[in-house]
Amino acid sequence: MKRIECLLTSFAVLILCGSTLRAQPKREIILQVTDIPSQTGRILATVGHGEYYGWADAADFPVEIKLENVSNGTYEIYVFHDANGNWELDKENGVPTERCAMRKIEVTDSVRTFSVALVDIKDRIKTQHKRQEQQLRP
Repeated sequence: MKRIECLLTSFAVLILCGSTLRAQPKREIILQVTDIPSQTGRILATVGHGEYYGWADAADFPVEIKLENVSNGTYEIYVFHDANGNWELDKENGVPTERCAMRKIEVTDSVRTFSVALVDIKDRIKTQHKRQEQQLRP
């Protein structure tokens, strides 16, 4: 009988410890956005699959976006400069015409601030095409 009580007590302790280990504090993270081409419009950001999102005016550089209640873990972040204020990433033939960035981040207790540099995708594609053309020339 004592053995069963001991096993049940051990099992209860394991359950309590396991649930405590899985419970993670949710705190804010900060996205510091750089390489913004102008001070017009706003910077929009989402983390995860839309679980966390925020925005800030593109008035000061770098722009800081604070997202609340983010648990530790690995996330994809997506950020773009909504220069014309239409709340959408403008595209031309499927290619973004506004600067944007996407990257994976690892949120931990000690790492809660992330730098994100926006990229001109349209310009990057043009540059890659020019390089490819130059490599093909004899």
